[in-house]
Amino acid sequence: MKALVVVNPSAGRNSEGVVERTVDHHLRAANVVYALHTTRPGADLAREIHERVKEGFDVVLAAGGDGTVSSVLDGLMGSEVPLGIIPVGTGNLVARELGIPTSVDAAVALLVAQPQPVKVDVMRINGRAYVLNAGVGLSAAVVRDITRAQKRRLGFIAYVATTLVKLISIRPRRLTVIVDGQHHTYRAVEVLVNNCGILARRLYPKTPDIRMNDGQLDVWVMSTQALFDYPRYLFATVFGREPHLEAQFLRAERTIYISNKVPLPVQADGDIIGTTPVEIELVPSAVTVLVPRDASGDTPGHRTLSALGIKR
Repeated sequence: MKALVVVNPSAGRNSEGVVERTVDHHLRAANVVYALHTTRPGADLAREIHERVKEGFDVVLAAGGDGTVSSVLDGLMGSEVPLGIIPVGTGNLVARELGIPTSVDAAVALLVAQPQPVKVDVMRINGRAYVLNAGVGLSAAVVRDITRAQKRRLGFIAYVATTLVKLISIRPRRLTVIVDGQHHTYRAVEVLVNNCGILARRLYPKTPDIRMNDGQLDVWVMSTQALFDYPRYLFATVFGREPHLEAQFLRAERTIYISNKVPLPVQADGDIIGTTPVEIELVPSAVTVLVPRDASGDTPGHRTLSALGIKR
């Protein structure tokens, strides 16, 4: 077996080379030959991965946060090479959604022992693949203004604090949302397109079931009536209570188009990627991810990397 191990050295928990040592220990014990690819600031990681898989790698292992995972998945579009995730970021939402252990040692041990291949959907925006969510309004404002230092130092608290500040100042916008050709107009503070359910469930517990392999995208439109509804909503969300707000849910099987008279920032997978208007295309079953064998609800039995058709 030949593996490409992608490591983001600036990821939250990758201190003092612990990821590299853990990967080396497990892969050597499993007689897996591997090459190390270290990410570089400003580099086009997706393009680099797209080129490197042509070297004949059987699997790509991504050690980093959600941003690293998203970029590697983008590089694997059009390829049958599966992705194994070693979560070392701040949120690790993709790993949590798919039931992948957040312990580095447990995640690597899983990848050499019992992975199950699962096809996941992606969102394609401006030719780039994203896997978590894309948003216009509140989420984009938070992503735009939160700093890397704040995320490193405070983690989830940094998002809560920044969101509270934005909730006090943000005002509803009239947004046009076209879902599979059907036009909708809302006065809203957020339109969030979800491919991953873990964050959506945290933001709004009544969110419909959202999965990364259900062949659809879920659109959440958030509106409120009064200024004080915003901090009340945030308080309820943080402390696990039922928030009181107006919410609309739409489901898309093909495309979502969001526009506004005045261009607004758009975020996808935690990065600002441009401004409205934005078109989001669903690409079902686009890439393969290795997960615990019961994470998708199936129980195909014990499988090793070799059993998945990946030769050593």
